[in-house]
Amino acid sequence: MHEVRKHLKKLRAAMRLAVGEVGKNCHAEEDRCVRNIGRLVSDLRDAQVRLQTFVKLRNKAAENSGKQCFPRTEELLVLERESFSAAFAGWKKDAIPQLEDVKARLMTWPLDDLDWKQICKAVCNIYRRGQRALATTIDDPEAENFHAWRKRVKDVWYELRILQPLNRTVLEEMAHEAEVLGELLGSEHDLSFLWARLESESADEALAGELGRLQKMISKRCKRLRRDVLELGLADNAKMRWLQADGTYLRLQPASNEQCCDFQQTLLAQPDLMQRFPMALAFINQTLVRKGILSVDEVDLALRKAEASLTSEERLFEDMTPANRDAVCFPIRVLQLANLGQSEDSVQPFSELARSVGQTKEAYNDQR
Repeated sequence: MHEVRKHLKKLRAAMRLAVGEVGKNCHAEEDRCVRNIGRLVSDLRDAQVRLQTFVKLRNKAAENSGKQCFPRTEELLVLERESFSAAFAGWKKDAIPQLEDVKARLMTWPLDDLDWKQICKAVCNIYRRGQRALATTIDDPEAENFHAWRKRVKDVWYELRILQPLNRTVLEEMAHEAEVLGELLGSEHDLSFLWARLESESADEALAGELGRLQKMISKRCKRLRRDVLELGLADNAKMRWLQADGTYLRLQPASNEQCCDFQQTLLAQPDLMQRFPMALAFINQTLVRKGILSVDEVDLALRKAEASLTSEERLFEDMTPANRDAVCFPIRVLQLANLGQSEDSVQPFSELARSVGQTKEAYNDQR
């Protein structure tokens, strides 16, 4: 059943690549049909995920304590899973005819004129949706936003896997990074999903002790996972946001030393334009940290959020030259490095910060 749901999601990802040729209405209709087939077993799958996630927590607790843990909670979740198994025992009889109908309609899709430009546009569109979901999650780190971001990450992963033969050196690495991020987001979702179910039993006095301990375990793990996925997501966003189509294959090109030096020299040649404003803000940030109003981590998170929000704007990718993109993001990156490298009574000189930005920036595909 789990494999069926995974393959349905892969099918939806493949269908999305053809939206430019078959049209949004046709795609939306078939996408809705496939999604509804997946929902035939969603309740049963959810019950299994909750039980599996609980078992991992139980085993970890038992390993630490040396005794059986949470027996009442386990009984509740096992009975729930068995109840759904009985209720959805005949799901295949409903799903198979619907899948056959979808297959017959997909075989009639007019794909002869589908070109790489349309396919690559579809990939870039879903990636930008992922960027916007990341920005939303940074702004409001609630469980539902992490889950929405996870769905977009999974979409990117499935589509990059399909396109890997075009450029295995680049796309396999990108697909792997999306897979790792998706797995971490999935672990966070499973824990949040489990607690949402258990929290509904909080009025049961027989479960109160177990639920209190489970809440602490889940909260601790979710906090760590959310920190890790945000750091990884921001890193992947910086590396992958310049995904671009050239009509034949997808390519991601690293910055050369010459490009870094050119970027650095351009900035250092215009100090009056580039350094006054960000350096003034850097000293303000330092003062806020020194007075204990904000921490270094809080300033860093705010700056990361600002860059993620900025780079999710489509015009930054479509209408601006690489130099203009660098200029837009440069002040934020200077502030990030100044914040992380500050001492108690000083901030690094602008020349050093600009050099570091130039050395660490990612290249764009149109810089060839």
